[in-house]
Amino acid sequence: MYQEGLRLPPVRLTPEVEAVLLANSRTPDERRGDLDAQIGANRLGVERLAAFAGAPLDEVTAYGERRMRATLSALPDGSWSFSDVLDSCGPAADQQRPARISLTVTIDGEHATFDFAGTDDQRRGNVNAVEAVTVSAVSFALRAATEPGIPANGGAMRPVRVLAPAGSIVAARPPAAVGAGNVEVSQRVADVCLGALATPCADRVGAAGQGTMNNLLVGGAGWVYYETVAGGQGGKPSGPGMSGVHTAMTNTKNTPVEALERHYPMRVLRYRLRRGSGGDGRHPGGGHRARPAHARRRDGLPHHRAARLAAMGSCRRRTGRTRRELVVSRRRRAPRRTPPGQVHDPDEGGRCAADAHARRRRWGPPGVFGSSVR
Repeated sequence: MYQEGLRLPPVRLTPEVEAVLLANSRTPDERRGDLDAQIGANRLGVERLAAFAGAPLDEVTAYGERRMRATLSALPDGSWSFSDVLDSCGPAADQQRPARISLTVTIDGEHATFDFAGTDDQRRGNVNAVEAVTVSAVSFALRAATEPGIPANGGAMRPVRVLAPAGSIVAARPPAAVGAGNVEVSQRVADVCLGALATPCADRVGAAGQGTMNNLLVGGAGWVYYETVAGGQGGKPSGPGMSGVHTAMTNTKNTPVEALERHYPMRVLRYRLRRGSGGDGRHPGGGHRARPAHARRRDGLPHHRAARLAAMGSCRRRTGRTRRELVVSRRRRAPRRTPPGQVHDPDEGGRCAADAHARRRRWGPPGVFGSSVR
């Protein structure tokens, strides 16, 4: 936790606090602009919220609750289980082992329970999530698999109970680091939720997508570039998955090549989709986006976090291709003809997009997508 960056308790943003924040950034002018934008947004938000004084806001949450209860009551009662893994929790040798996330979903009339019993304990490293992130992923997956039009408010979650074991990777406790909780663990939580819901929501759940936010961070003296690299959507009941998009718990957009090269000392070598990286089948997953780049200045340290096993398909087969990104330095063995400073995206191992979809329109009997009914 103490290696994740600057941690401040809730305090008022005074000039002195702002000075502390800016002193801990390699790009203080950008951070000053970020703070100014946040201050302006909050002031406008206060004004607009005040305009709702006396409005029946409780009716909005009550409407969300009614919608969710009606949706749950339309599903069959039963319990379905699913599990998947984060393939590692950090660079150290003892972190290079899978961390399992297990889930049992129980539908009982107008109520649903998401029980993560059996999930691995929190790990050394930052691939842990706080409980609030897990609840958010459950909310997303449940609405995506049932009725996306249900309002995203607290009322919609009143009929839903989330049981996340304290001290696990889905409900980490201090002093565990949680930097990758919202960018990696949340993706896998969404995956296992959708996997468990695939049987009761047969025609609404596709195969797994790339399952990561593909965080890439490159920087140096006075500059920092951060990007989440798009991948592929899982094959859908209605057709193939989309290529070069963000799925599940991420929604960032593409960074134009022109903007990247104008503002950062980097040059994009090529930009393409890796066709076929989404696996085989009647409805294959989408392809991963590949964009090798070369850093013209080599004064920084790169960081990348985007590792996982091949994505899970609708028949629990891992046939999507896995991704690996290499940041080549003068001290590291590089692929042949790859110059130092290049972010290399090798053709032979692109990030997994998604597995093939089911061979039939309906998901079939229990057991498909790794679920089991008890």
